[in-house]
Amino acid sequence: MAALVAVLIVVAAAGWALASPAIHQTARTVPPTGERGRQAANPLAIANLGPGGDRYAWVTAFPQVEGAGFLGTEEVGAYNRGGADAARLAVWNGFPAGRVIIVVVRVADASTATRVADRLDELQAGFGLQRLSPVRGLDRVSTVTFEGRFVTRALYTHHDLVVRIELRGDPDELSAFDGIVSDQLHALPAEG
Repeated sequence: MAALVAVLIVVAAAGWALASPAIHQTARTVPPTGERGRQAANPLAIANLGPGGDRYAWVTAFPQVEGAGFLGTEEVGAYNRGGADAARLAVWNGFPAGRVIIVVVRVADASTATRVADRLDELQAGFGLQRLSPVRGLDRVSTVTFEGRFVTRALYTHHDLVVRIELRGDPDELSAFDGIVSDQLHALPAEG
């Protein structure tokens, strides 16, 4: 009996000794997850455009977006008719190209998101914005210049979300809009 226990101990020790380097090597090559790996991504993702933005991190619902005063009355109505619910808002003042405003709003469902985005797009024309060529595959893009400054807006949907990107600045900086849209699309891809 003692011999059997001794043999088992020797076999277990030999197995551990042979497998141990492989286990330790694997453990050293697995990248740590960190905080980002342990927290779920925000489904209402907004691009990080650098310092000076997202001063509205406290915004989590559409009434807070409405209260911030960046949307017109008709735009607020379009969102509300779509059942606006959860929302995020980020504003970058002092962005090299001007002020950037990104709004992401959850509405009732994906088809409602498309209707809300289309209605918002119609409103832009009513506000005097002119249609631009598609930017990064987005068709709902428009701009207007007044008092030597421009306002450019893009709208798109992602599932049941409506995304509104706005850049206000100097006409010479309009080319920066492409990069801003690209960053937002990386954070939250377009579906419509």
